[in-house]
Amino acid sequence: DNKVCDFLKENPDGNIVILGAGLDARAFRLDNNLANWFHIDFKNVIDLRANFFTSTKRHKDITSDVLKEEGIAEIPKDKKILFIVEGLIMYLDKQEVTQLFKNITYNFTDAEVLVEILSTRMSENTANHDSVSKFNAVFKSGFNHSIELEKINPKLSFIKDWFYLDEYKEKWRFYRFIFLLPDRLK
Repeated sequence: DNKVCDFLKENPDGNIVILGAGLDARAFRLDNNLANWFHIDFKNVIDLRANFFTSTKRHKDITSDVLKEEGIAEIPKDKKILFIVEGLIMYLDKQEVTQLFKNITYNFTDAEVLVEILSTRMSENTANHDSVSKFNAVFKSGFNHSIELEKINPKLSFIKDWFYLDEYKEKWRFYRFIFLLPDRLK
């Protein structure tokens, strides 16, 4: 949310695109009454969203596979754009990740992309994940550092990493240092 708020301060009437939106509600939590929000997901998910959220001129739900260009083709290119790719990359294989970023960089030359990644080690252990393991879902890809995405698509420029456990240091205390442990100890 903090990064989205930062984007909105710099680009109050910008376009924010949430790929694989699910029931993401940040558009309603963070809306500044100027920005345009686009939620892209499969038809069954967009139909489910309609039970909770109303599509408006500034809040638009788009039915599309996130790997197809037709969904993002509906996004106007006249304003600064922020893509949010959260809870999605780990469910795509490397070829699909490549296609996703190819679609973005081919269609938008001046966009920012916030990406949530999972480490390679975590992506290889779906069965050990406390919630995902209970569903018919499998992690298909992982990256140990965000800069690896530049290798997938040279048009991407890595800016910064931040870690979930860094956000609320008091709450997480020593757990925020777990990423420093060698893999064999995790």
